[in-house]
Amino acid sequence: MIHTIISSNRIQISNQTFYVSLLLFLFFYSPVWAQKEEENSGEVIHHEVSYLHDFVSNLRGGLQKGNEHLSMINLRLMVNPDYSPLWRGGTLYINAAMTMGGTPARSLTGDFHGLSNIEAGELIYIQELWYQHRFMNTVVTAGLQDLNREFLVTEGSSLLLNSTFGIPSPLAGLATMPIFPHTTVGVTLQQRINEELHVQTALFDGRPDDYENKSYNLNWGLSAKDGFASVSELHYVSDHFTNQETSLKAGFLYHTSSDQETGADEKLRTASVYILVDQQIYGNEEGSSMGIFLQGVADAGLSSEHFTYFGAGFSLTGLMSARPEDVVSFGYAASFVGHGGRIRESMVELTARFFLKEQFFVQPDIQYIINPCGSGGKLNNALVFLLRTGVSIN
Repeated sequence: MIHTIISSNRIQISNQTFYVSLLLFLFFYSPVWAQKEEENSGEVIHHEVSYLHDFVSNLRGGLQKGNEHLSMINLRLMVNPDYSPLWRGGTLYINAAMTMGGTPARSLTGDFHGLSNIEAGELIYIQELWYQHRFMNTVVTAGLQDLNREFLVTEGSSLLLNSTFGIPSPLAGLATMPIFPHTTVGVTLQQRINEELHVQTALFDGRPDDYENKSYNLNWGLSAKDGFASVSELHYVSDHFTNQETSLKAGFLYHTSSDQETGADEKLRTASVYILVDQQIYGNEEGSSMGIFLQGVADAGLSSEHFTYFGAGFSLTGLMSARPEDVVSFGYAASFVGHGGRIRESMVELTARFFLKEQFFVQPDIQYIINPCGSGGKLNNALVFLLRTGVSIN
């Protein structure tokens, strides 16, 4: 179904036949899976549709005062055909996305960190399309992937809306990372050593193509000029130290590619090290909890731009016994450049998520951005209000 055409030292993967065949396969065999699902205790097919909308208002500073609307729709399908001897232990995952609306970081605040983690402009594309297989304590994933699904993840920062609390912005700005919305093909290997320790490593295409040059992120291209991006991460989880769960992650990220725009043959190399900490401070059986997180990133000296990054914050869940799922979170992030450690940009964020129904929430958010520098010029500090609403159906 998938065939390759070698042309000009570039491998083009023709996906039209594959895409149509995949949809037909899912269509015709879904009734079989549904029947098997009744016979087995596990869920064979899981699907979800989610919608997020951000209202963004820059109250002062930045490029200009004003308002923007942006939104994102995701359709996710996960297939676990464990009844099949061939696929037992396998998972097929598809995540289709559509982003709409403005780009407030570019038009309003001019910030570097990225004030909304769904800002991408007008796009319709496949964000993820991968197959994963479990072999005892080893998990292998291959296909179109988002680096931030498994790597550089801190549980305590997951509620915050600023993009830098996902993938720290210096990493995303220094090299083209396989992250939203520019995901790319790769292979990930995860190995569980024991209950407390596991390691994971991944290898990705080093230069995700611009969306103007590919159809819905399905015309993947692999070239020697693209180079590669690799990341390795050690993950340790334990409650031995404080009787509350501690999660510690340490990793190394390496990226290499040639400068295709100028035609230079010289390889551009960047390398970074990072450490992530999640520490639960308090938790009870009623669902109330408090946790803190720390993020630290530094370049390893291979690039001309030297930087460090620091992020920290906390989250509180179930402050009121009548509303155990509501969450309040606070975060601080700063990027430093040069050997002297001059602050490039810093910001603080305070947000809270309230569930009005089981699948519907509202999330007011305040961000204060100090020295916004994404536009390249000197800008006044920006004060931004965001209101996110979201719904999911599964």
